[in-house]
Amino acid sequence: MLFHTNRKQITKAVTQATEQVSSPKDPDTSELLAVQALAGQTQQQFKELLEKEGVTSLGLNDLSKGNQQTVTEIENVSQQVVQISKGNDHLEQQIANMSDQLDLTGITVESSQQNFKQTLEHFNQLTNILLGFSTIITKLGTEFNQIEAKVKNINEIAESTSLLALNASIEASKASEAGRGFAVVARETTSLSQETQSFSKEILNGMEQLAELVRGLEKQVTQGKTSVDQANEMVNRSNQDMGTISDAKNKLSQKMSSVAEIQQQNGKALQSATKSVSEIVTRAQTENQKLNELVENIDRKASHYKTITNHLEQLNLLTEKEKRETD
Repeated sequence: MLFHTNRKQITKAVTQATEQVSSPKDPDTSELLAVQALAGQTQQQFKELLEKEGVTSLGLNDLSKGNQQTVTEIENVSQQVVQISKGNDHLEQQIANMSDQLDLTGITVESSQQNFKQTLEHFNQLTNILLGFSTIITKLGTEFNQIEAKVKNINEIAESTSLLALNASIEASKASEAGRGFAVVARETTSLSQETQSFSKEILNGMEQLAELVRGLEKQVTQGKTSVDQANEMVNRSNQDMGTISDAKNKLSQKMSSVAEIQQQNGKALQSATKSVSEIVTRAQTENQKLNELVENIDRKASHYKTITNHLEQLNLLTEKEKRETD
């Protein structure tokens, strides 16, 4: 505002001085001195104005450079925000993929738990079958023992019968002709007794072999039951581990959902920040353009002021010349 007032006063003074110098009548010496003084004062004011305009122009140039640097830095920040936004989108996609993998893992764990339950049921059925088989083998062993005892009784009876037949044969030989028939019976009885003893021995040997097989089978059943119990315990532990994995998967899924939600919020915030930074860059570029235009206008005004100063200097020279001619 001060510069605008000074420019009006200077313009008015220059106009008056020019009119007086270019007037066709003979000017008075005092008027020439006044014009000369006014021209000198005006010239001095224009010099000061030029200096101030120069300082202002330099300041605006520095401000323009600083503003341009700020715009460049903001653009760099904008690019970094865009890169962060892309990285956030990529991370969000990875989280979504991990969530899908967790869902598949959950399905697999549930399927494995179901398979373990079915396996446990089969093991329980097998255990019951082995227990029943063990009971049958125990009963079979008892029956073998009873049969063996009966066979031994038969063998003892056969031995007794053989002794009786031997005694009968001796008595028949003493009876001579009268005891022949009795001797035949005694021989047949002895033969039958011997065959019975032979069969009894064969039966006892077979029973002993069967008993050995039963004992071996009972041992194998016991070992099988032990193996089934161990496998059953392992399946139970595996099922518990699967339950632990399922619980951990559920907790991890909840955390992943929370992280995904946070990432979505961050994505929205980054989009908003990117938009804001873009607007700031656009506004800063516009203001920088206006500032450059202002600097150019000031430079043009400074050029005009310099031209006016040159004219005033010429006016001052003309005034001095007019003064010398008047003297």
